[in-house]
Amino acid sequence: MPQLDISNFSSQIFWLIICFTILYFYLSKIIIPRIDNIISSRKNIIEEDVNKTYILQQKIDKLQQESVNIRNESSVEYKNTIDQAHKKALNSRNFAILKLKERIESMSINSKNEIIKFITHCEQEKEKIVKEFIITIKSKLFKS
Repeated sequence: MPQLDISNFSSQIFWLIICFTILYFYLSKIIIPRIDNIISSRKNIIEEDVNKTYILQQKIDKLQQESVNIRNESSVEYKNTIDQAHKKALNSRNFAILKLKERIESMSINSKNEIIKFITHCEQEKEKIVKEFIITIKSKLFKS
């Protein structure tokens, strides 16, 4: 086999060293800096994205907290509004009941007064009718 011939070793070693040296310098001066540049730019992009994500997460947390605060405030305002409306309705109802009681009391007094007037009028009419009846009976009795 010609590869194992010792006479060719020196030329193979020479070309190995030349090729290896060229390849080493090519890799170390061109390929590795490009790869390093790509890796560092990716790292920078990832760091920027992580920072943006952190900032957005803080904004989201702040908005969620504001949302909770607004929800709590609106819940309190809603409860207060409902309570005020309930109190107003109760006050209106109580006022209406009071007015109706006063009106019923007034109507009751007026009715009592009218009944008393009617009874006195009836008593007077009864006395008048009885007097007329007695006069009529007397007149018929004494006429005969």
